[in-house]
Amino acid sequence: GAARLASAYSNLLYAKENAGIERATLTNAFAADRFADGMHQKVIAKISAQDVYTNSFLSLAMAAEKAFYRQTVAGSAVEEVARLRKTAVEKAAAGGFGVDPGEWFQAATQRIDLLKKVEDRLAADLIDYADKGKSSAERAVALDITLVLLLVSAALAIVLLITRSITRPLGQAVGVANQLAEGDLTAKIEVTSKDETGQLLA
Repeated sequence: GAARLASAYSNLLYAKENAGIERATLTNAFAADRFADGMHQKVIAKISAQDVYTNSFLSLAMAAEKAFYRQTVAGSAVEEVARLRKTAVEKAAAGGFGVDPGEWFQAATQRIDLLKKVEDRLAADLIDYADKGKSSAERAVALDITLVLLLVSAALAIVLLITRSITRPLGQAVGVANQLAEGDLTAKIEVTSKDETGQLLA
């Protein structure tokens, strides 16, 4: 549902955010040709976080979105990021990476751009899902209004029947009373109802 899709989207955003931090940290390390204190651990943490968030995204995304991710986040930029990461991890202790920071930054940026394409696709899917949900909600409201109108109409019909069953005998009683007042002692009331009004007139 919408909650699942929103969670998938959120996990992808976190993966992309960690990719951005990794890009900046490794750009500095490659420029200095070594890791500053604590930066190697930070890079490892950001790579791990990307793996965790990506796996969460893939477990929550629908089949079409998973397929889109796998076909989009692929190719030379993704392979280059993996290769340069491996170099950084293997030479973390001694430094001397021999990596052009501009080369790393370009590859990492291209990979982030691919993640952005998936993000945009998920955002569009969320909007479509919300629009469909809105349409369903509008249909449900229209159905509720129709049911209420039907119930009100039925209630009015019942009220009219009850009113008619009371006013007709009373109208007859008034007519007979007027005849009696005019001296016609032969006037009679025909009682067809067995309810309280009928008992009163009988």
